[in-house]
Amino acid sequence: MKIRLPVVASVVVFSVIACVPRDEGIDSDGTWVGTITTEGDVTTVINESGSVWGGTARLVEETSIGVGAGDDAYMLGRVMSLAARDGRIYVLDNSIPTVRVYDLAGTHVADIGRGGNGPGELGRPREGGPTAIAFDDAGRLYVKASNRILIFSAAGEPLDTWTMDRPHGEWGGFGMAITGEPAAILAENPVRCPEYRPWGCASRILAASGDGTPEDRRQVPDLGYETPRIEVTFDHGHGPEFTGGTPTFVPELVWTVDAEGGLVVGRADRYEINRYAVAGAAETGPRMVVSKYWEPVPVQDDEHDWYLMRDRLQTSFESVTSVGGYDLDDSLPRHKPAFQRFVAGADGGLWVVRPGPGEQRPGCAPPTSERVEMVMNPCWHDRPIFDVFGADGRFLGQAEAPEALGAARSLAAMFQTHPFVDERMLLAVIEDESGTIMVKRYRLVLAGGQ
Repeated sequence: MKIRLPVVASVVVFSVIACVPRDEGIDSDGTWVGTITTEGDVTTVINESGSVWGGTARLVEETSIGVGAGDDAYMLGRVMSLAARDGRIYVLDNSIPTVRVYDLAGTHVADIGRGGNGPGELGRPREGGPTAIAFDDAGRLYVKASNRILIFSAAGEPLDTWTMDRPHGEWGGFGMAITGEPAAILAENPVRCPEYRPWGCASRILAASGDGTPEDRRQVPDLGYETPRIEVTFDHGHGPEFTGGTPTFVPELVWTVDAEGGLVVGRADRYEINRYAVAGAAETGPRMVVSKYWEPVPVQDDEHDWYLMRDRLQTSFESVTSVGGYDLDDSLPRHKPAFQRFVAGADGGLWVVRPGPGEQRPGCAPPTSERVEMVMNPCWHDRPIFDVFGADGRFLGQAEAPEALGAARSLAAMFQTHPFVDERMLLAVIEDESGTIMVKRYRLVLAGGQ
């Protein structure tokens, strides 16, 4: 079946093709035009031009939670996970550890869980403390803490604890979804590696049944792409050890877990994203392919040189005996990858976070030879571009990143804590220049104020 209309049938999974220049440009009236093809179980949606919104949307701040000093209920520390349900905002703070609950105006209304390892207790900060939260369809709250998943009622009462048969440290879980069985789908580092840990991240998925028994590990489909990496060998006197990392601007395999426990995977050397069903994953293949024209963002000369110096310093550990893999002497890519991360919405939609034009930090010192300084206080950052797709695969349009969300510190916070999206609401962690951690609630406002 093949359809070409400014309307679309309902579909379920994503994948996108490489950048190919077009002469056509976007329709002047903003009408979405595309081609939909269904063959067997796979639906392909080609976003040819225009968008559903017909313009760029704005993210308008409506709530800010978090202060630098004051009431403990608003002093946020190590925020690990966010969620919203039934007019409440849930903030998992590993530094306490507890789940703070606020209303949509940002007023603190309750806490769920506390420190410790007993029933209803979420572990201890930074020592196997909580890392992810998710709701099931009945409104029960699940909290992943070390090798346990704690289950609470909507009122915050402890209901059950699943003990995972895996030693602490074997898997972390920065993402979690609860499917209808219920079963937990846990993902370790389902996002791009953050700046503070540039030498590689694990990419693992663990499925567990309703009593917490691990069922299987799911492999993230590689889509036929191997990310170029720098390989470093070093020796502290106990034999050779190996590490590695992806150079700046080199495309990576990006993936996340959606609200139904499925996989969203894309190779960033092209605008390609695949969304897989809850069961089967790599074995059954994606259920939808979506394509959209992509114009690569160029890397500025000064931006390129600064990151090249930083990546070279990343290989200057003590006791390094060899450096191989990606050849930094051949320089870095002159265009940025198609995307950096995916945010799967609770409504089934998908937000694609793309690296926008580079911005230099005001007053940034000349290039330094201090590796830690260059990693922790980068002179450059990308203002993000949000491409938003509906659950049916159509390109809805772009959302303009607010000034606060596009700042360097806030971008680092966003890459450490997965944002939460549900229809036209976005929750994200912000860190201002003074180091205050805040959770912001934004409302998506379409062109024309809709």
